[in-house]
Formats: sequence, structure tokens, C-alpha cells
Amino acid sequence: MQRYLIQVVFFSLLMAASLATFNWLVNPYKIWNPPTITGINSGLFQLPFKERIYKIVGLLKNPKDIVILGSSRSDQGLNPKSKVLDNNALNMALVAQPYEETRILYEWLLNHHPSTKTFIIGLDFFASNVYYHRPTDYDADNYSPWRSTKLLMSVSTLTDAVKTLAIRKPYGEAWTAEGLHYWFGSYLKKVGGMRKIFNKTEKDYFIDIYLPEPQCKFSFETEDKKYKPIEELRTIFAKAYRDHINLKLFISPSHARLWEVLAASDLWDKWEEWKHMLVKMNEEEAQKAGESPFVLWDFSGYNSITTEPVPALGDDTNLMHWYTDASHYNPAAGDLILQRLFNTTIVDQKIPDDFGVMLNSENIDAHLARIRMERINYRKTHSDDITEIATLAKETAKGKNCKK
Repeated sequence: MQRYLIQVVFFSLLMAASLATFNWLVNPYKIWNPPTITGINSGLFQLPFKERIYKIVGLLKNPKDIVILGSSRSDQGLNPKSKVLDNNALNMALVAQPYEETRILYEWLLNHHPSTKTFIIGLDFFASNVYYHRPTDYDADNYSPWRSTKLLMSVSTLTDAVKTLAIRKPYGEAWTAEGLHYWFGSYLKKVGGMRKIFNKTEKDYFIDIYLPEPQCKFSFETEDKKYKPIEELRTIFAKAYRDHINLKLFISPSHARLWEVLAASDLWDKWEEWKHMLVKMNEEEAQKAGESPFVLWDFSGYNSITTEPVPALGDDTNLMHWYTDASHYNPAAGDLILQRLFNTTIVDQKIPDDFGVMLNSENIDAHLARIRMERINYRKTHSDDITEIATLAKETAKGKNCKK
């Protein structure tokens, strides 16, 4: 009997060691450091699907002086290796990052890497909705010091490691070493061109982002008025003023067509109210701390970048210069944003005069009025786009599953 137990223990340990070794060698999340083997662990494989593991468990081990936070827009659009950032930045923006997660990451970094003194935060309207869905891959355990070891011994990691071997080809480095999203150009013909990609993104916003099912509503606060997602940002602002952290704040420059989707979702007034709330909150916390308000840039609206023409339906060859879809700008536009934020220039990359406005309580009403006028002009000159979005709005409304 004793011999049998010894054998069981031995084989259990052997299996555990084999599991850990296999997971470590394949390294599906790129959080360990095995020797690189082409076709085994040389690509990004599972990273687009397990981004939070890769970034929170992996990248946080390598602190930088500058950290980028925000949603997938900042994730895909802001290159941490940009010349503007002098290769001294860490991109911790994450797909569907709610304000709560932005705050958690901000506080974690301050507590564990006090040398980080500059945070770039992309601010997105949809995250201020209390009905906005929490990301499915969010896991508080990712912040545990034992998370890496647990994953090494995990059967779910084994499953992802097997998937990695089955794919046997990388998604590619995208535009940065930390990039998690494959380049749309590689799949342009498969999906039918940029306009098809735009349509898919716009449908997603109609169905599940601006007015997510099943409530299909937008509210800045819970029904009992006890929680406002935007107050998470107030906490960040207050601590930044207190701790003398430099915040670089900006509103993302999604394509003009997405603002038409927002308007068709009857959220234009909410969008303007949200901008007022950001300005007020920033200035209130600055006044409490006796400091000058952080500069808040608005790149949204209708300008020479956001109104870039979308290739016609059926054109499956031409990419866009500034965008990968209606929501996400690319690093070329991201570098323009970074230049504005850091008040610098890159040779041969002039920033359009109409790209970016610094918001404050004195100019916000005039700025919002100007965007409304620019929208009128855009609708006059882009009637086909407007008709297309109106059709999408009707189609998606029929298929939504909303609580009555």
C-alpha cells in the first residue's frame, strides 16, 4: 500500500511538472521567458484573446516612467515606442477598460512603481454608462503575486497552449512589441474592405456598446444614485493632484461616422453633458488641491483627421491612413495625439490646426457649438454615409433584445 501511494505521489508530481514545463515552453501569454522556438512560441498567438493576462501579469513586471491607460482605442492607437515617448512608456490600455479598471491599474502602479510619474489616459464616453458591460476577461486575481505560478499549473493555460500549437502561425507584432491586435490589412480581402469593417464596428456600437442589451439604456448613475462610473476618474484626478502626478488627458478621435452612430442612438446631449462633467471635475479637483487643472484635449468631432473618406463598398484593396475601423485610430493618428499632449513635434509630421482643442470651463460651450455646426456641414457633404448609418440603425434596432 505504501509503495502504491509513493507511486501515485510520484506520478502526480511528474504530471504537474510536465504540465508546468509544457505551458512554460509554449508560453501562450508571453509572461515567461523560455528559449524562443520558431513555430512554437515565437508569435503572439493567444494574446488577442487573453490581453489582460499578458499585460497585467506580464508587462507590469517592467515598469516605465510613462504609462498609457484607456480602452482599446488607446491600446491600438498609442505606440509606447513612439519617438514622442522616447521608448520609455508602457501601454496598459485594455479592450473595454471601464473607468473602475483604469483606477485600479492607476493605483496599483502608484503603489508598486512610484517612479512612474506620467499617465496618459484616453477618455471614452461609453465607459461612463452604468449599463456598460464589464469585460469578460476581467479577473482581480491577475494582480496577485502568485498569478504567474497558478497559470503555469493551470489546465486552461494548457488548453491555450495546445491552441497555440494548432495555429502554428503568429498574428504578427501589429505596430508595437506590445501590440495585441493583428493588422486589418492582412484580412482586407477576406472581410470585404474597409467599409465592411466600418459597418461591423458601427453595428457593434448600435447593439452592444452605446445602449447595451438587455437594458438598452444609458445612464451616468445607478437607479439608487449611489454609484457613478465617472467618479472613478475623480478619484484618479484627486490623487494625481495630491501626489504630483502628471496626467495627460484626452478624448479619443474616433471617426466622424461613429459620432453619427452616437447621434442616431439619441445620445448627443449625453455626450455633451459628459464633456461638461469632465471639465468641471478636473477643475474642481485642481481647485481643492490649489493646482492648475490638467490639460484636457478633445480630439473628437469633425476635423480633417476624423472625416477621412472611407473607401467605397467593394473596395477590398485600399486601407485608410488614420483608421482601422470606425472606432479605432491607428498609430499614425496616435503620434499626432502624443505630439499635442507633450507639446512637441516629429519631423515631417505636421499636426492639422483643427485637430485637438484644449477644453476648459471658459471655452467648452463654444467648442460644443462649433462641433454641432461642423456636424451640419459633414451631413451635407456626406449624404451617402448618413443614409448608410440610418439604414444600419433601423436594421440593428429590429434585432435588439431589450427589456420592456
